[in-house]
Amino acid sequence: MPRLADEMRRRRLEHLAADLKTELLIRRSLTMSVERVEDVELWRSAARLAGRRLGIPVRTGVSRDGSTVWASEGP
Repeated sequence: MPRLADEMRRRRLEHLAADLKTELLIRRSLTMSVERVEDVELWRSAARLAGRRLGIPVRTGVSRDGSTVWASEGP
């Protein structure tokens, strides 16, 4: 039986991926201030999941100064 924390993380991932899927479909590229992202690694995972669901490769990263997280269509 999965732990509650794992289930909560999975649900957050699914919800965030659904939101990002819409944004990626429209814009093909996203940037967000790290201050507005609760969990950067979860955000990046959700962006990649959203891309897979759209059938497009999505790259993610964090700016060199660590202030911005991004997702972009591309190999």
